Amino acid sequence: MRSIQFGKSLFLNVIGFVIIFPAISTADQRWFVEIPQVAGTNSCTSTGISGDGKTVLGYCDTPFTRTTYRWTADAGLVPFSSNIKDARAASFDGSVIVGIVGQHAMRWTAATGPMDLGAIPSTASSTAQAVSSDGSVIVGLGNSLSISGNGYLWTAQTGMSLLPLLPGTTSTSPNSISADGQTIAGNTRIGSNSNAIRWTATDGITNIGTLSPSPFSYSQTNGMSGDGSTIIGVSNGRPFRWSQATGMLAIPAGFFGNASGNAYSASYDGSMIVGSSIDSFSPQSAFLWTSQAGTKTIQQILGPFVPSGWQLTNANGMSADGQTIVGSGSFGGQTRAWVAHIPEPGSTTFWLSATLIIVVLKRNGRPSRNAT
Repeated sequence: MRSIQFGKSLFLNVIGFVIIFPAISTADQRWFVEIPQVAGTNSCTSTGISGDGKTVLGYCDTPFTRTTYRWTADAGLVPFSSNIKDARAASFDGSVIVGIVGQHAMRWTAATGPMDLGAIPSTASSTAQAVSSDGSVIVGLGNSLSISGNGYLWTAQTGMSLLPLLPGTTSTSPNSISADGQTIAGNTRIGSNSNAIRWTATDGITNIGTLSPSPFSYSQTNGMSGDGSTIIGVSNGRPFRWSQATGMLAIPAGFFGNASGNAYSASYDGSMIVGSSIDSFSPQSAFLWTSQAGTKTIQQILGPFVPSGWQLTNANGMSADGQTIVGSGSFGGQTRAWVAHIPEPGSTTFWLSATLIIVVLKRNGRPSRNAT
């Protein structure tokens, strides 16, 4: 563990005012780890993380092949067998992983290996997109030559059960499920536009709308909080968050807060969200939004913990407590996978101390670090 030491006070001259902060001495538990590449591949991405923050999922590519993997701090990177085409999501403790084996949806455990869940009747292939916290409920979709997006819900007792359609539509594509397996989010098509949807047994299926509705507006779900209260994604090119209380709201990102981007993952209660944004004034950047402090780039928050030469471009997954984040970035001209830890990212005290660390680094060079 490392502690960062400052002097007795820190003076910042801001628009003619002098602000005095007391000395900060904190055991800084931030860290950043590059996930190694699968041998023989040239790009890697972390795509998801278990709720407890201990199991990371992702893939590495060559121009002709893809290898999926799981990673833990204890075991390191463990590639899946070549017949596992995708590892999409994990149960809270990482013991159940869902994705694609061959042409069908799969449920994987260390004891059983990849279990082929089959396909919906009249469909040729299927995918598993998301899984409940205990691994017992899975949602995904079946595909046929005529329809892409026959949404289903799977349990060991019922097998695959088709999800209902929004009236006037022909497909449902679920990609997110709450921890208790009771709330599902995904997408459908209304005319030529994608629209985000929500389903519960009580409320049925509902269209959650778009930002700035118009005939050309669209929305797309990418994830949901574990408690099922918050749905996140992209609408009209901007990242959004939705709840029944607030409706759909844009997540401010970028230099002026109106950057294009996408929200990909949320903490259990929806108070923290990660994604990616880009605008004319800044490069593509992984961001973290919190209800207390708004939006910051993850590179800014991690500061000196990110090795020189890295640009963190995407944050694709977040643990239930919001403290462990996974994504991808650019290093040495290649796409590389990473996992990072940001303790108490919703804490005002943390955001203040992180900002002060960045200021001190910029003004005075590296602070002294003492091993403790």
